[in-house]
Amino acid sequence: MFKFLSCLIALFLIYSTCVAQVEEKSPPTNFDEFVSKHDGFVKIEDFALTRMILQLSYGETRIRKVAAGKETKIYYQVTSGQYSGSVASEDFADLIKAYDNLKQMSSNDVKESHDYLENKYVDKGGLEIGYVVEKKRLTWFVRPHKFGPRTLFLKDPTTMEESLTQGIVVLQKLQ
Repeated sequence: MFKFLSCLIALFLIYSTCVAQVEEKSPPTNFDEFVSKHDGFVKIEDFALTRMILQLSYGETRIRKVAAGKETKIYYQVTSGQYSGSVASEDFADLIKAYDNLKQMSSNDVKESHDYLENKYVDKGGLEIGYVVEKKRLTWFVRPHKFGPRTLFLKDPTTMEESLTQGIVVLQKLQ
């Protein structure tokens, strides 16, 4: 009888824990919000950019032009080659400015003496680009969004700059 009661209590506890868990959902990205607010046709055009070389894989980058109704928006997207998850930034110009500012700040931050420093830009959709300085070693990263699958650490930070520069060229052609 004691075993039966113990098993019954254990099953009840397991069941109540499973039911009580609330899944934390990621907020919709700028891209998701834009597409969902339009009824009718949505036209998506992608323009491939340089791959970002990550520490464990690679990141595909592209400019995505989205036309919905009478509106058109341009997004910068990163998709990890090995893991799922994408990044969208509504204002590509802000992303370029942020990267330039971070690049300037990184040269000073590497010279300072600290064990750990993180400096990043976060857009309203949750996209993060930035760097970490640990014992004077600089590592750049891109994080899809706050609830994204993971942070993408760049093995070769020049590929991010190449991707953004190519994005500017594509953007100028589209306007």
